[in-house]
Amino acid sequence: MKKIRLDRNLTLSEVSKAINIGKSSLSEYENDISRPSLDKFFSIIEFYHVNENYFYGENHIFLDLSTLSNETKEKIYAILAHDDIYKK
Repeated sequence: MKKIRLDRNLTLSEVSKAINIGKSSLSEYENDISRPSLDKFFSIIEFYHVNENYFYGENHIFLDLSTLSNETKEKIYAILAHDDIYKK
């Protein structure tokens, strides 16, 4: 996230004000100290006019859940339920 901000010659304050996220939180996201909630993540990608895959890079693997057994899906959902990024 920091790279796109700097590439666009924006300050942390400018981005923070534009998307209504505190500077300290935004700095933590940029420095991989914490991750934004989904609603904040979508505010960030909307601000930069990029899609959600922009920050994942080319090595990100997507999983088609429809091909998995119900047992496997339940395990994945249980893991995600404990990940702060998916909590609001």
